[in-house]
Amino acid sequence: MDDQVDNLYAAIARYLSKIGRETLSERNADEAVALATANSEVENIGDIVETHMYHLATTCSANSIQFSEGDLATLNEYHSKVLDVFKTAIVAIEHDRREAAEKVLEREEEIVEGIDTLISERQTKWLKEDHTAEEMAAFNLMTDIMENLKRVYEHSKRMARLVTRQEFSTALAVVPQE
Repeated sequence: MDDQVDNLYAAIARYLSKIGRETLSERNADEAVALATANSEVENIGDIVETHMYHLATTCSANSIQFSEGDLATLNEYHSKVLDVFKTAIVAIEHDRREAAEKVLEREEEIVEGIDTLISERQTKWLKEDHTAEEMAAFNLMTDIMENLKRVYEHSKRMARLVTRQEFSTALAVVPQE
């Protein structure tokens, strides 16, 4: 689906560029910049999925790598969390919903620190045990998948910051009409 995302990204970028050449109010110019930035963030997420996650899935399949039930449950749990955050960030941008954006930002500890802690604890545990080559491959792939999920969260967070005006001084901020 990345080709579709790329085509939509290009079309939206062209449209926003065309609008940007018009004489816009400060508020509309700010909104165009924020939407262009959000568009880039969605494209970056698409690239992570296409380039990195697809490669990891292909590696798992080609090498018949199996995850333990616990590891698979953990991957599914974090995937669900990151997908939920991404969808919430899209709602925040699409409808200029500060509450939705704040929900995205509030989940940083749960997601980023959760993944970092999980990886650190797993690495410490794994260093103390013997493992087969297949187990090590699964461990490394799981770590890579989790790191990519964290990257998707970071891009979602940037979109949320556009709405809460934390990323740029000009974003979707409502400028008082004169």
